[in-house]
Amino acid sequence: MTLRIEVCKEEVAVTTETAPEASRSTSTTTLSEEEIDALPDDPEELAEALSAMAGPGGATFFMNGFSGGRLPNRDEIRSIRFRQNNYAADNHDAGRSQIEIITRPNTNWGGNLNTNFGGDTFTGRQPHQPDETPSQERTVQFGVRGPVVAGKTSFNFNVNGNRRYNSNPIIALDESGNRRTDSARSTNDQTGFTLGLEHSLTGNQSIYVNFQRSENEGLNQGVGGFNVPERASTRLNDSNQLRFRLQGVIGGSMLNEVRLQVNRNGNEQFSLSGAPTIVVQDTFTSGGAGVSSNSTTDRFELADNFDFNIGTRHQMRVGFLLEGARFTNFDERNKAGTWTYRTLEDFRADLPQQFSQRIGTIDTEFTQYQAGFYWSDEFRLHRDFTLGMGVRNEMQSRIGDRLNLMPRFGFTWAPFGSQRSAIRGGYGLFHDWYESSLYDQTLRVNGISVRDVRVTCGEFNNFCDRFDVNDPASAALAIPSGRVQAHPDLQMPQVHQASISYDRQISSNMTVQTSYQMLRGRNQMRSRNINAPGPDPDGDGPLRGLRPNPQ
Repeated sequence: MTLRIEVCKEEVAVTTETAPEASRSTSTTTLSEEEIDALPDDPEELAEALSAMAGPGGATFFMNGFSGGRLPNRDEIRSIRFRQNNYAADNHDAGRSQIEIITRPNTNWGGNLNTNFGGDTFTGRQPHQPDETPSQERTVQFGVRGPVVAGKTSFNFNVNGNRRYNSNPIIALDESGNRRTDSARSTNDQTGFTLGLEHSLTGNQSIYVNFQRSENEGLNQGVGGFNVPERASTRLNDSNQLRFRLQGVIGGSMLNEVRLQVNRNGNEQFSLSGAPTIVVQDTFTSGGAGVSSNSTTDRFELADNFDFNIGTRHQMRVGFLLEGARFTNFDERNKAGTWTYRTLEDFRADLPQQFSQRIGTIDTEFTQYQAGFYWSDEFRLHRDFTLGMGVRNEMQSRIGDRLNLMPRFGFTWAPFGSQRSAIRGGYGLFHDWYESSLYDQTLRVNGISVRDVRVTCGEFNNFCDRFDVNDPASAALAIPSGRVQAHPDLQMPQVHQASISYDRQISSNMTVQTSYQMLRGRNQMRSRNINAPGPDPDGDGPLRGLRPNPQ
């Protein structure tokens, strides 16, 4: 006959003895329910608080197995666990703690509503301003979760919004030399929502689907100080994220998990005015902001983890990670040029110090892929000694070497059967990715697409007035364009990590840990000026500033 498994059942056994610290196989810290309740409600503030708790070196967030993305509201979190000195083969980052967040199952109805309002009632007046500069912030978060079909399907839905503005005082002088005492209001609006669905396909298989969208709009940006209101710019960005997970038990003792994550991010920035920029040093900056850019990034991440046991002592995991991205970038900054004057008197007399302008447009598009394959085994040699070992291999589409093996070792030892002490240590080799932003520089700064013109007027004050980038006489005073190129035999950077720690449980509610960690980089990415000025080509003379390639 077929026996039906209960949907959810919790059993708590309370004893007078605490669980031995040495029984843990990795250096982990799990927050209690009271500690989670003390954390901030806002997801962004929650991320900052958890990063601070993780300590130096930074942290990588994982929510229900997925990396990155916006964190859930605090009341949706079931558990938070910090993993440090992690030498598991499925880990890519060296020297960084892992913060694993598991959300609550939506078996019961629940929800939350949080609002926040901040005004300028108690805000002091700026010393150089006759009146108070207004500011305001309003935040609202709403969420609901619960079952659609009891024991079968459940959902969660969250909406958040943030509206804020502040007034940046302007301390510039006008063209007549009179001090300005006005201010410019800058606004930032953010909205977003999250919709999640959990469904049990069978008694052993379940799927999880989550969709997130957020939009941000910043108006009147970059104004204040010496920047007058006409220098304003607008910043827009949006993000869409879809997550899918299929998890199932195979054969009663093996677990397989497939994860797919797709992201699309867009960013746009443009100036309020298209006029040339006028910079009068320590006086005012007027004209256009000189910014015009638009970029889009499409990413996907596909991962599979297969967990199984061999006998009673081996807990193994094999899996892979495949990531791909498509980048498009458009940039047309300083198109109208920038005039710089030393003083207000020079501006009135039309005696510029310098003129700069970017000729051309950056318009790039490329794709990049990277993958990792791993195997790990946690082997309990003795009830007081556990050994972890594994190996990982990573490769990238722009790196010629496809064999980049990374061995990992870790151990946990309860010395002489101690129930209150544990010694942990390990060593691992990690590789860093060849970042897409570095490759993008080789496309942007290629010496062809754009040309940065910079003319120091000096004694040629009237020359700036008749400057023409297409005129040979004008071009002779322009600085040659630069170029960034990648080495033809790039290799992935390496990081060696080793650590050892000693834990001692002093009482039921106090544990002391001391640890040492070493990180050492090899084959790190660096930039070299291969066109630096050389010596006098005629022989023994001093440096003359001549470059091997004068172009």
